[in-house]
Amino acid sequence: AHGANLAWVSVPLTAASAAVVGFYFSGAVTSSPGAADGQETLVEAGEYAVAVWTICAAAVLEATSDPGWLYAQANGLISRRVMAEGSALV
Repeated sequence: AHGANLAWVSVPLTAASAAVVGFYFSGAVTSSPGAADGQETLVEAGEYAVAVWTICAAAVLEATSDPGWLYAQANGLISRRVMAEGSALV
């Protein structure tokens, strides 16, 4: 049960990584060479940004379930482990 406190470190690290990746890739469409040349793109810049931020939010939500799963696994709490695994799928 001592490792459960350290397991929470993954949540802010994932949130920080998701923020960096989100800012970087949500602006990547507007600075791509195809967009500057007037060529058609597969996805509009606004839709692409929404998709990037949705994936980043999903990564953060999944990371929040990891400490609960680790705690349940370490203490043999099968029903709580199942709930933690299920929350990662939402």
